Amino acid sequence: MLYFQDLMPWQPCAATTLFTNSISTRVILAGVLQGALVENLGHYTVYWLAALWMSTQGWDV
Repeated sequence: MLYFQDLMPWQPCAATTLFTNSISTRVILAGVLQGALVENLGHYTVYWLAALWMSTQGWDV
């Protein structure tokens, strides 16, 4: 949120709203992407790929 507020210091409320709406957008896009991957690869493969990806990211994520 601080990133958005730094971009728009004269409108802190608008920056907070933009941040909050971007979270909702990311959740919707993630669901669509997961659905497309599951359609092509299956649930088992998608969850293993997600687990593998998260294991390479470390604890910072």
